[in-house]
Amino acid sequence: MALRAISSLTADPTSVKRPLKSKAISFGVQLVDVKTPTPIDRTLELVLAASNDLVFAGGEKTVTRTRKIGAAAVDATFNETVSGTAEDVASFRVTLREAGTSDLAACFVSFE
Repeated sequence: MALRAISSLTADPTSVKRPLKSKAISFGVQLVDVKTPTPIDRTLELVLAASNDLVFAGGEKTVTRTRKIGAAAVDATFNETVSGTAEDVASFRVTLREAGTSDLAACFVSFE
């Protein structure tokens, strides 16, 4: 299997106000696995950087979602809620990876 991102990970909105109080953010990316002709379930993780106090709903730094991915490109969207103050940072990083593997894509969300 050769899962890869064929687009950048994007965030909507791309900037937010501090502090984040259950702010809904939509992350999107195109994913493909050209070696898997029939789409199969893939376990994907969105990860917030450990260096700040931001967390997803439930107080976790990582959320796990399953998407069916195969040889045809798939638009994967993740609608997640983020909370925290992130006092000493100008932006925060969100990374996408398949569970147990290296990073596929990353993006930054800026603070206004």
